Amino acid sequence: MKQDNNRSFFRIDTMIPCGYRILTAEEANRKEPADIQDTQYIEEHFLNDLHKLDEQIKESIVKFSERSNVLGKTLAALDSKLNFIIQTIDTKSLSKSIPLRMVNISASGIMFNVEEKIDINSKVEILLQLPEEDAFIISCDVANIKPQTDGSSSVALKYKGISEEDTRKIIFFIQTKELEVANNKQ
Repeated sequence: MKQDNNRSFFRIDTMIPCGYRILTAEEANRKEPADIQDTQYIEEHFLNDLHKLDEQIKESIVKFSERSNVLGKTLAALDSKLNFIIQTIDTKSLSKSIPLRMVNISASGIMFNVEEKIDINSKVEILLQLPEEDAFIISCDVANIKPQTDGSSSVALKYKGISEEDTRKIIFFIQTKELEVANNKQ
């Protein structure tokens, strides 16, 4: 836990469920995530493994339908049923699929490593799951990029348009972590 002259809040290094996606210019110009934070949006844009699996299932159903109409219809019905179940899962349950990531977090921004190519003009959405809270999405601007020796990049992001409520959640999380660290030192 350090205070940096470039940041107005304390920051900590910690492991938390944190997903991200780098936006295209077109995606960056659409509505703010606060207007579209629902389970379907999270599933489509942050749970890439689930989305890839869904695509594979659809491709398989098409292939089976070509060979057997009855089997194809059965598999399509099962896929529809699973999609319905996924849509009815609340955000807390779905967010258990968010990957754990080592981050450096403060109330004004976050930093972590990314494998994808990113530039200073990129826009990024992050999905955070803090303990005892629903997952939430924050739009971010890229503040700094540092290439790493393994080919990844350490990316510092500045929150853009974060709500007061989400800022309070992050500050409370950091303060809780600070207390844990202080108690462990005693």
